Amino acid sequence: MRRKIKKIVVLVVAISSIFSYLYFTLNQKELEYSFNGSYYEVINNNIPYFTEEEIEEAEESYEYYGELDYLGRVTYAQASLGVDLMPSEDRESISNIYPSGFNQYTNEEVLGNNYLYNRSHLIAFMLAGENDNENNLITGTNFMNQELMLPLEKVVYNYITKENHHVLYRVTPLYDKNDLVATAVLMEAQSIEDDDISFCILVYNVEPCIEIDYSDGEVLNADVECDYTQTKQTDESQYILNTNSLKYHRLNCDDADDIAAFNKEILYANSATARMMGFEPCGNCKP
Repeated sequence: MRRKIKKIVVLVVAISSIFSYLYFTLNQKELEYSFNGSYYEVINNNIPYFTEEEIEEAEESYEYYGELDYLGRVTYAQASLGVDLMPSEDRESISNIYPSGFNQYTNEEVLGNNYLYNRSHLIAFMLAGENDNENNLITGTNFMNQELMLPLEKVVYNYITKENHHVLYRVTPLYDKNDLVATAVLMEAQSIEDDDISFCILVYNVEPCIEIDYSDGEVLNADVECDYTQTKQTDESQYILNTNSLKYHRLNCDDADDIAAFNKEILYANSATARMMGFEPCGNCKP
């Protein structure tokens, strides 16, 4: 009986999330965005677009992955995340999935030993344990996947494991017209049992020193004269983020030395953006 009720709840949630996604898609034109050197952009005053109905339905864990669109592109993923959805086994290979626009590229002079593209989870494996789900994997740059999305994913992970609470979570890739590669992803999160986690942040799908043709994923230009490390900063500052305490520190802050390795991430944002993202400045180094 409990399984039947849970299936009904998931069905209701799926229908609700579909309508929410359609509403968001129809109003995307009002969401003006273009990469101008800032890797993050706070949207809607950092308030996620979830409806009251979606929040009410998130008291129990569920996950839902939208169907691919007519171009074979991933649409969105939404879940009420809890400890019960987290993986108990290691991640399996996802190399059999080829998201739209996945034209892999290597250039040792610019990227070192890294590939340009990752098969980037909308909902991270650490949060829901999804392996080779084609509805959850997009063509994302290594920089976006490993350095821009990961700090926010760890914030959610740490909160759930520490509090044993739920987080309503949605990630939506944003495409320009018929492009096969997303220009950015919109990451939304809202904790259910309290208001400790709440954000609505646009993350740009870019790679320093590389110019991407988002229509098909091909590389237009790789600047071998570019200083990859310096370019990652663009017009931003770099801070050390504690994804557990939600405080950010200057790179030379003594307090940052005590942050556990898992919780320690570089935040590629200036202080004003970090505050708008909901993070607090360290009281010692005062960034």
